[in-house]
Amino acid sequence: MHPDDHLILEDESGRVTLAGAIPPAAFVTGVVVALHGKETSAGNFLVEDVLEAGLPPQTALSSASEDKYVVFVSGLSVGSDKFNPLQFQLLIDHVTGHLGDENEQTIASNIVRVVVAGNSVHISPRFVNGQNVASKDQSRIAEPIKELDIMLTQLVASLPVDIMPGSHDPANFSLPQQPLHRCLFSGASTFNTFSSCSNPHQFELDSVQFLGTSGQNIDDLYKYSDAKDKLEFMERTLRWRHLAPTAPNSLGCYPYTDKDPFLVESCPHVYFVGNQDKYETRLLEGPEKQKVRLISIPRFSETGVAVMVAYRLRLPEGARIHDVYHVGLLKQYHGAPPDGPPPLPPMEHGRLLPVPLQVLRASLRRGVWHVLVHWAGTAEPDATWEPLEQFKASYPNVQLEDELFLEEGRDVMTGVQYVRRHKRNCG
Repeated sequence: MHPDDHLILEDESGRVTLAGAIPPAAFVTGVVVALHGKETSAGNFLVEDVLEAGLPPQTALSSASEDKYVVFVSGLSVGSDKFNPLQFQLLIDHVTGHLGDENEQTIASNIVRVVVAGNSVHISPRFVNGQNVASKDQSRIAEPIKELDIMLTQLVASLPVDIMPGSHDPANFSLPQQPLHRCLFSGASTFNTFSSCSNPHQFELDSVQFLGTSGQNIDDLYKYSDAKDKLEFMERTLRWRHLAPTAPNSLGCYPYTDKDPFLVESCPHVYFVGNQDKYETRLLEGPEKQKVRLISIPRFSETGVAVMVAYRLRLPEGARIHDVYHVGLLKQYHGAPPDGPPPLPPMEHGRLLPVPLQVLRASLRRGVWHVLVHWAGTAEPDATWEPLEQFKASYPNVQLEDELFLEEGRDVMTGVQYVRRHKRNCG
């Protein structure tokens, strides 16, 4: 962003330059907002407050009966110098359960879908520059697609696969991109588990809504605005309720009159974007208890990274933990597997309570009793002082020794005054 860049508010009546509490780097052309402010003597509009659309409503999740996973991969670039066939074959073997130990194979058996988020093949630019292609070069154009078809056939023989077009794939350039033609995949298309999808792509699994793109919308926002990471751009598109606000100004799209195809009317539970530089994820929470898992999927040909998402987990009864999050947050369980989900640790106001190991001593501070608590999982020197009444309210089952509170002949636990007996002189 240049220091001289500024925003302009436009409607049917005209345009006016914006100033004040609205940073130009946080908005792009095409965003619909409501502004509160006043006109200045210079003819500008001084913004005092900005109102965005905010996250749309989100549907509730149904109860889960088993663990399930979705694998996301993008930027395969089959046919490019960066593509490693062995690397992709290892991914296929891992997803289909032919690699890994017993625990990894158990996880692979619960993978219910693979989503290929764009830029699956790479065709040399010299073949697509508009000039006639020699007969000897025609086979070279089809080779990457044939190789991709062979590998996808191995996947669709085991589980459903959704493939989305990207900016480098043999599909239309303008968004929404139409599905890749099934004739390109003579082997994979014979399976009913193969699905050629559009870009953007939206689908639902067990009441969990997924929404994602192949990355063009986020890459275009990166050109004309600033953010600390790509996830912030993704968050903005959800708060604006629009996947591609810069279309058609700087991002090609089909003309539409009746309805904008990029409007986000229902808040997804998982929002993914493909063909990014690195893997990133974050949980976005809204004011109406919306929770969205944001996922930035890196280019597989450059990083060798695919993303596996646990979109549904068995949770204990009454759990308030969101059951949609990245599988990288899970840890391998050692030992015999439990018959069911273990009980939850103590909770208060939705937050996890630490477990007290021992109350070391008590102290009266400014008329208020405090206890020194040694917490489980910490060293004894890290014990902390806690207000007595607050500690008793949070941990009603913890028994406190009366000797901790004997001070100046008064038992503060019961409030009963007693008199210390003096030893009799028997001499």
